[in-house]
Amino acid sequence: MFLEGDSYYKYDDVADKVVDGFPRKISADFGPKPGGSDVIPDYVDAALFDNRDSRIYFFKGEWVSYKCDLVKKRS
Repeated sequence: MFLEGDSYYKYDDVADKVVDGFPRKISADFGPKPGGSDVIPDYVDAALFDNRDSRIYFFKGEWVSYKCDLVKKRS
């Protein structure tokens, strides 16, 4: 996954190309959890996938602003 502005790209390293249908808005796919209002801010500084807990952590400034659990597919 690559981030640029308020969008992200999913990359297929075998085919060496961006997956069809991308870029997509970060907020569209990593929006608030059901019943919640926490959303990922536009223009995050970085994202980190942690293989230990299968979560993506999004950073803005020096804070983790949002985390997404890929196994449960929710934040």
